[in-house]
Amino acid sequence: MRRAASVVGIDLTASTRKESAVALLHRGRASIEWLGPDHEIVGRVTAITPRTVAIDAPLSWPGQRNSLRECDREVRRLGVGILPPTLGPMRLLTTRAIALTEALRSNAVPVIETYPRAVHRLMGWVGRGGRPGARELGYLFKALRLRLECEVNEHVIDALTCAWVACLYLRNETVELGDPKEGTISLPRACLTPSTRSPRTSRRIRS
Repeated sequence: MRRAASVVGIDLTASTRKESAVALLHRGRASIEWLGPDHEIVGRVTAITPRTVAIDAPLSWPGQRNSLRECDREVRRLGVGILPPTLGPMRLLTTRAIALTEALRSNAVPVIETYPRAVHRLMGWVGRGGRPGARELGYLFKALRLRLECEVNEHVIDALTCAWVACLYLRNETVELGDPKEGTISLPRACLTPSTRSPRTSRRIRS
């Protein structure tokens, strides 16, 4: 019988024609799989019964007449750019992410939304406009105590970042940006220093 993975991180693509990087993390060991259509992702993830799945994609729509959700606004107030879920290709990504989330949750798999770009920026791993690379991988390996044998690119790093946030979420070490009724973005508590944390986000730190 296959042992269950503790957490899963998914760097989701907008199109099912492109494979998404899926990080499976269990007991300090990480593996990366490249999965295509939603049924393929749902089948693989539900088969390993993770405790939490973190996805790099919007998992909800903004309210009427809004292009941004409150969680998106809070990310921007922290100095990190983020695209509206309704803008161009983002609409395709959001539509797919919502359907995938519903399918996973219907199989009793917990799902949260996170944003690796904000994690990298707010942790000080990259500067404004910087791309993830060997430095971020080093931080992640240290944080997760990982052993990973595969080719690494920015999609792998984003998937691993999602998995890390999922681990922190389970340890109550995340903050949830936004309105739970509309949708939230989970970020590591360490991302938010006293100088960047707003009174609103301070009240939603998981502790």
